[in-house]
Amino acid sequence: MGTSGNASESLIRITIEDRLPASVARVSGEVDVTSAPRLQAELFRLIAEGRPVILDLADVSYFDLAGVRAIEAVAAGNGASVVLASAPRAVIRILEIVWPESPVRVLHSVNEAIAHLTGGGDRP
Repeated sequence: MGTSGNASESLIRITIEDRLPASVARVSGEVDVTSAPRLQAELFRLIAEGRPVILDLADVSYFDLAGVRAIEAVAAGNGASVVLASAPRAVIRILEIVWPESPVRVLHSVNEAIAHLTGGGDRP
C-alpha cells in the first residue's frame, strides 16, 4: 500500500469527463461504506454545477447498500439529473431490491445516456 491517502482512495477511482450536455463520472473499484461518502460528495459537487450527471459504473467491481444510499441522497430532488450507465448486473440487482421506485434511469451505455438526455433516444 502507498504511503499517502486513506483506504477509500485505494478502493475507488472517480474520473470526470465533460460530454455535453452532461458530466460523466466514471467510477472504478469498490463502492462500499468507506468509499461511498467520496462518491456522494463528488456527485453533489457535479450536480451543483447545474448539469446532469451520468454515472458510468462499467468498472465497478463491488457495490453495496452504501453505494445505493449515496446515489439516493444525491438523486433526492435531483432524480432527473442523475443517470446510471453501463452498470454491471449485480449493481442493477441491488438497486432493484433496495430502491425499486428509484427515479434514476439505468441505461446500457454512456452514449445511450447522452442520447436520453438530449431527447435522441429512450431505450430502457
